[in-house]
Amino acid sequence: MRGWAFVLCASAACQVSPKFAGLDEEVRQIHLDERIELTTLTNGMRVAVVPDARTNLVTIDVRYEVGAADDPPRRAGMAHYAEHVMWEAGVRGADGMPSLADATLSSNASTTHSSTAFTSLALDVDFDRALEIEARRLEIPCITLREELLARERDVVIEELKERSGLTPAMDGLAAAVWGPGHPYGRSAGGVEFAAAPSTELCAFVSGHYVPRVVTLVVTGNVPADARDRIAARFGRIPPRTPPARGVLVRLRSPHIAPIAPIAVDGLARPAVMVVIPVPPEGGPDDELVGIATQQARSLLAFAGLPSGDAFVLGDHRARVIVAHVEVDHAEDLDAIARAMSRALRPFARQDISDVMRARRTEFALEFDRLSDRGHRIADQVAMTGQASQYLRLAQLDAVTPDEVASILRSGSARIVKLVPGEGRTLGHRISNLTTTLHRLDVSRTPVDPVTATQPLPLPTRRIARRIEDYRLANGLRVVLAPDPQSIAVDARLVFPIGLDSDPEAQPRRAEWGAYLLRPDDGWNEGAYEHRLVTWYHRAVGDRPQVEVDGRSTTFRTTGFGVFADWHVWNIAWTVLHGAYPPALDQLARHGNANKRPRTKRLPHPLRILDRVLGDERDSARELSWVKRSELEHYRRAAYRPAGATLIISGQFEAPAMREEIEMLFGAWRADEAPAAKIAPRARAARTPRYFAIDDPAAIATQLVLAYVPRRAQTDEPPERASRETLSAILDDRMRIVREGLGVSYGIRGAVDANVIQITGSVDSAHVGHALAVIEAELLRLRATGPELAADFARARRLVLGRALADPSGASEHARSLERSVLRGAALDDSALLIDAIRTLALDDIARTAADLDPERRIVILRGPRASIETAFATLGIDRSHIEWALPE
Repeated sequence: MRGWAFVLCASAACQVSPKFAGLDEEVRQIHLDERIELTTLTNGMRVAVVPDARTNLVTIDVRYEVGAADDPPRRAGMAHYAEHVMWEAGVRGADGMPSLADATLSSNASTTHSSTAFTSLALDVDFDRALEIEARRLEIPCITLREELLARERDVVIEELKERSGLTPAMDGLAAAVWGPGHPYGRSAGGVEFAAAPSTELCAFVSGHYVPRVVTLVVTGNVPADARDRIAARFGRIPPRTPPARGVLVRLRSPHIAPIAPIAVDGLARPAVMVVIPVPPEGGPDDELVGIATQQARSLLAFAGLPSGDAFVLGDHRARVIVAHVEVDHAEDLDAIARAMSRALRPFARQDISDVMRARRTEFALEFDRLSDRGHRIADQVAMTGQASQYLRLAQLDAVTPDEVASILRSGSARIVKLVPGEGRTLGHRISNLTTTLHRLDVSRTPVDPVTATQPLPLPTRRIARRIEDYRLANGLRVVLAPDPQSIAVDARLVFPIGLDSDPEAQPRRAEWGAYLLRPDDGWNEGAYEHRLVTWYHRAVGDRPQVEVDGRSTTFRTTGFGVFADWHVWNIAWTVLHGAYPPALDQLARHGNANKRPRTKRLPHPLRILDRVLGDERDSARELSWVKRSELEHYRRAAYRPAGATLIISGQFEAPAMREEIEMLFGAWRADEAPAAKIAPRARAARTPRYFAIDDPAAIATQLVLAYVPRRAQTDEPPERASRETLSAILDDRMRIVREGLGVSYGIRGAVDANVIQITGSVDSAHVGHALAVIEAELLRLRATGPELAADFARARRLVLGRALADPSGASEHARSLERSVLRGAALDDSALLIDAIRTLALDDIARTAADLDPERRIVILRGPRASIETAFATLGIDRSHIEWALPE
């Protein structure tokens, strides 16, 4: 165990206005205890164990030192293909091995240029089974996997690439422009050449690269006391193998020979300028410096009047660059924009970096407090540096100086790259020419005894007992305190039970404008010292609260290091209780309408059409016409009232001091207007089926939305929530038949909520008709009861129970959970009621919910080539006359 201590701020203490609750600047130290056990097994595998008893979950993150840059010659995409195959191999195993599909609550994998990562989340009781999945990936010979599975995963990867290329069609061209076409990073991490490789080449690649010596395994959470011994016993017996030597990266093109003429990039939407700045590879002492310099570059572009500008980092521990990027409307503007970017990114040495430093500290506090982020970050660090520390980068952050940031941005090795849209064929078009076939493979599911569907489920683990205080102030404000001394962060949020559903028809988006435009009022500051405190807070500790608005609620939220918990709570009070709208707001409507540029008509997204049919779409045409300062002030006073509001504070803070501060800040708060009227939600969809089509000739896959509207309004009572969540898990699992059974889609998912049952995703246009027929058959099977549905129910109920039992550590995760309970109007411990409802849920309850999968209440929306859409609707037996063709908007 290793300890860290950081002095975050220091100043003399002073008595201030009660509106500051006695706050002051003082020495604030944060003590961070490392609890990481790092070891290397005899076969070369690196293992890190990070215990966290605040949760009943474990995360398992595995990083392999193999990525797209290691693809064999003329086999681009091989590492990505291997990732898909080995993900299946770990869960499915070789013939005769039991499936481990139910060992985790969630899992995923990804491939970058230099690494492949597998990550999973499981209950603590499933620790050994979740570990077994990772061991199989190192042990199972690829040649034992069935050819049918390899062929199916080949097609699934192609479908994934189709989906991604539709979102970022210019990615390969942009990568080549940054790194040069001969560089291993000069294309995206995915490729299509692997599709021509025989299975022997794939298995040779897996055998060479999936070896213990290139593996870093990190387990976090409520791990067993002997976790390291269990890992050593299971993985230590895997024989060592020598991986292939990694290729040497070629040097970046010199700026002296960089092309002056613009580069044509296929798939690029608009001309653009990039400033490419080489920086040290990841894993060294300059990581936080590079991050701050990137964020500062983004701010400098905005300050220079380049609002479309962005800055980001490309690369990893082998090579890395900062890319500043600005789009323009016309190619003739490229030279002028390039000069403006060069001026903006060459700041004076004593530039102000306080805003980006403050923002990065807040990000750090939240990132390293979240269980879900911890494992893969430690795995990256161990693989790149051989060290294991959660807090090393915080020490780097505090050492960053303005001079160092300016030095990076003024780098003499930076080069300017100008881009224009090309006229060639993008990666997506090349992928569309690849032939995929229909497969009929089984979907890997853990065998269950259908009898368990008729019995209450036992509790596999227990939730973690947490200290919670729940009380009310005299003015009616509800206060929920959830202190966690082991956290390094705090999350404070003030929740109002009023949102978009309260918007009058004449004032669209009133709840959003009322929250987002509210600014703290500096006018009530009582002196120079108070003004300095406000300035100090915004420069060093936190920004104005984040705002979240949905149909039923509005939340003001602040986050950051727990040692400043009192200041973060003050920030919410200062904004909401003493805030105001800027005087210039009255000019917003006139200015906005006068300067509104005509938009290029675009094809609508299928989900937008669904929102329109369900009555959820907001009218944006008049959203600015009514906005006035007086109207929003009236709304603020009527909507933001102590009675009905809830202040939730989770994470690191001292409860007695916090109670005192809350009384000083919020105790005098009184409502001065009648509460804002709540508008009844818009009517739901009609009971007749609707069919929509969006003709998109350029699409290389067909997007689909199938939605079903419940017959009656749904409630948040635990039995109904249990039924919906279990049916959602069953539906999502059955949709795997399209991806894993047919291999014609990558992203088909099913979900159920209180308003709609829906299936979304994209399907190979050549096979969309068949895919829809299979989906319809699965839905018909769900409406009927039988032995298969009983087995599905048993598996889904176990998964949903595990998710309900899950206790993730972290201030924000806990605050979010408490907020959901508050908005449901439930007790803070209502999870116990939900868990009991899940355990005792009956198959008949699911049957009643599944009855809403009625073709007479169906909405089908397809977007893709016209021929594939017409074929798909014909497969469903829908006459052309019933199809509504959507026009560009």
